[in-house]
Amino acid sequence: MAASKEEMKKWLEELEDYTLEQEEMQQRAMAIALVQALTVMEESGDMWKTVEIMLNMDEELVTKLEFTIASVFVEKHLAQGKGGRYAN
Repeated sequence: MAASKEEMKKWLEELEDYTLEQEEMQQRAMAIALVQALTVMEESGDMWKTVEIMLNMDEELVTKLEFTIASVFVEKHLAQGKGGRYAN
């Protein structure tokens, strides 16, 4: 027996919801992995060198990451005045 249009529509909506949930889970997992890696770099004192290596690998991507992080800080009203977050 063929599925009705309503059944197909419901099935597609459920599939879309499932797909969105999976994407959110993957984003959270990636965020956890990145934070864990950054924590290890910070604890070992290797963050500066690691960022330099990342820049050498893909400067454009690292620049996009820098811009995105800065934009989220502004959006969340966490941005400080001139040079407030730069290392000495």
